[in-house]
Amino acid sequence: MLKKNATKSRPKVVGAVLLLMVLALVAGACDGESGITLPEGGVTLPEAPEGTEPPATTQPPATTQPPATEPPAATEPESGDEVPLWLFILLGIILIGFVSYFAARSGSKQPQPQVPPAPMSPPQWQETARAAYAESRWLHDELTVGLATSRGDALYAASVGAAASDPTYEAAWNQLPARFNAARDGLYRVESMVPNSQVAQLATLLANDLNGTRASVDRMAEARRARLAIEADPSQPANAADEARAAEMRSADDLGADRRRLGDAIHNFSSVI
Repeated sequence: MLKKNATKSRPKVVGAVLLLMVLALVAGACDGESGITLPEGGVTLPEAPEGTEPPATTQPPATTQPPATEPPAATEPESGDEVPLWLFILLGIILIGFVSYFAARSGSKQPQPQVPPAPMSPPQWQETARAAYAESRWLHDELTVGLATSRGDALYAASVGAAASDPTYEAAWNQLPARFNAARDGLYRVESMVPNSQVAQLATLLANDLNGTRASVDRMAEARRARLAIEADPSQPANAADEARAAEMRSADDLGADRRRLGDAIHNFSSVI
């Protein structure tokens, strides 16, 4: 604490010393030029010019006069020995500049107080990765065989002009486009921002698995719609319905496999963010 106070008071002391030095220089300069010394005995009046006779005056009675003495000649200052005032001011400014420079350098070398570092916030890519992870988890939970089946039923009902009979998955389907785009775009941003190649690779794999699972849902929904349409059409061959049901089952199996890969990719991604 004493060392810190001494460091703070050093500029004040230096400033006071500089001010005293300048005042001393100016006072010395003024002492050399300020006064005019009068000769002893008064000032000698100038003599009348030659050829002019003073007017006659009545001589006073003779008295005893002291012997006339010549007044001492006035001493004129020799200009060659005097130092101009501006030179003192210039020297004072130069001296102030040198002292200020060295005082600033010595002050800058003083040890600075140690300030504890502020806690660091997580990198921007990490925040984006966590948001994309949360959306991916939601998508994994909703992109199911049940959602694909419901979507297929809705597509068939729309093709025949009927209303969808099962609104169970309607809310999830309506949220699907926005949340899917948020998860995929976030993973793409992480891939381009993160300095770690492993994290970037896992983000890419997760985005690919999201795309694959979403495509599987659409394929199964279309297979479901096609089976329902074939079964409702009496003109179709007898084995057409069986083939349509087999295609629907294969699409459901593909969706299940894609969801398992998506779950693994989500787990791997969560371990590095």
